[in-house]
Order: sequence, then C-alpha cells, then structure tokens
Amino acid sequence: VDQAQAIAKQAGAGWWPRVSASGDASRSERFMSLGALGNTSITQNSYSLGVAASYELDVWGKVRSRAGAANKDLEATRQDLEAIAISLSAQVAETWFSLIEARAQERLLRDQLEVNGTYLDFVERRFGSGLASALDILQQKQQLAATKAQLPNIAANAAALKHQLAVLLAEAPAQATSGPHLSDEASLPDVPPLPEVGVPSRMLQRRPDLRSAQLRIAAADHRIAAAIADRFPSIGLSANAGFAAANITALFENFVYSIAGNISATLWDGGRLSAEVDRTKAVAEERVLSYGKAVLLALQEVEDALAREHYQGETL
Repeated sequence: VDQAQAIAKQAGAGWWPRVSASGDASRSERFMSLGALGNTSITQNSYSLGVAASYELDVWGKVRSRAGAANKDLEATRQDLEAIAISLSAQVAETWFSLIEARAQERLLRDQLEVNGTYLDFVERRFGSGLASALDILQQKQQLAATKAQLPNIAANAAALKHQLAVLLAEAPAQATSGPHLSDEASLPDVPPLPEVGVPSRMLQRRPDLRSAQLRIAAADHRIAAAIADRFPSIGLSANAGFAAANITALFENFVYSIAGNISATLWDGGRLSAEVDRTKAVAEERVLSYGKAVLLALQEVEDALAREHYQGETL
C-alpha cells in the first residue's frame, strides 16, 4: 500500500511545474601570438546563478489519466490488503479449530487407553477362571499397544498446529506456550447461525478481491486514455531567471530572464506509440476477463460452502 501510494504521488506530480536551480563558475585563459611583439594571454571569468521552471500543459489529459490510473491502483491495493486480512483470519480460525480437534482426539485416545486397560484386566481375570484363552489376552494387549502407539503422532500434530498458529499471529514458534489462543482448551464452541446469503450482486459488492478487480479495470481504462493522449503533440512552457557576470562581485548587478513556449509532436516512431495503445487495450481486456473469472469463482465458493453445510447436516 505504501508503494502504491508513493506511485500515485509520483503520477500526480505532473500537475505541478518542475523548478530547478543552477550555479556555474568558470575561468578560461587563451594564449595568442603577436608575432614580433611576443605572446600574450587573455583570461576570462564567468559566473552565473539562476532558476529554471518548466511546465507541460495537460491539454489532452495525459497527466490526468496517469494520475487516475495510479489512484485506482492505490484503491485496488487497499482492497487487496482487506482480502489478505480476511484470508489470514480464515487461516487463524481453521488452524485453531484443528488444534482443538487434535487435543480432543488426544483426550479421547487417553480415555480409550483407560478402557482398553480395564478390559485387559477383565480378560486376564476370565483367563484365570478358565473362561478365556491366552489368545484373547494377546489380542487385547495388541489392541492396547496399537492404541498407545497413536499418541505420539497426535501429540506431534497438536504441537505443529500450535507452532503454525503462533506464526500466523506473528509470534515465534518456540515461544508458543501461553496466551488465550494457545490454552489447553479441548472443546469446540457452539456454532453460530449461518450468515444471510442475500442476492449474488450484494455479495459481489462486499468481497474486497472483486472490488480490487473492478478498480484494476478502471486503472487499465485510464492507461488507455494516457497512451492515446501520448500520441498527440505536447505543449510546454519554460522560464529562466538569474544573474550572470564576468566578476563575482558584480554578479547580482546583471539580471537576465527568458520565457518560452514550445510544442513538439512525433511524426514517425516506427509504430511504437500505436503499439503501446494496443498493449494497454489488451491489458484492459485481460483485466475484464480476470474479473469475470473471479466473479464465477466467488459464486462457486458460496455455492460449495452452502452445499457442504447442507450435506454435513445430513451426515450429523
């Protein structure tokens, strides 16, 4: 966003004249031969100090179009930031739910270990009474060992999820040991009701990624206008004012100035400017097609989420 804001500021600088200051000091010496009279030399000193200003009239709207494109890019970048914030929030929530799930699985597995241990004791008592075989004891021990072997994998998964959640929250993974988001809670919260879906047009207006795509289409349209305006003549004004003298002590006694206007136009460039117009038009077409694709994907995401919610309810 800061980069886009600086670029927009650069593009808007074309509205203002360019002013520069300059100073010059030089000394030259020329040797001349006077024949029988010998040689002589002429020394010349020159000092100057001045200010120059130049300004290009935005007759065809070139500067206005470039500034408009940069401002649209800035707004689109801000929307991109909003989209990233939403994606980050989703990643944090999904990782937190996965962490709670891993902890619940670990708690369930430990309960199962306790049940398996109790049942093994029961089978051993039945074996002592002649009501069970050694094979029954072996199978129950195998079941107990297999269940216990799952604990390290679940603990490793929970630790990895804790580290991932810490990184998403801009914390060091090695220090992910405290905080409300890293508590030992192992129960999921109550699910809130589904938000209102509304009509697709309202959804398209709310999504920042789609708003960003719209703004980039507008920026591409401004760049087409700037490329077309670049083919027309440019009209500029320039002014120079300052002091010049052969002696530095008399520098401010001689004031000089000049004002000029100029017009320049490209008569032949091998088709470079027209090719740039074609390029910007192709970019605008690409932006329109990308927006259409983004709209379809957004509608698909909503429909997929509603379908998953519906069939998950049937599964439960």
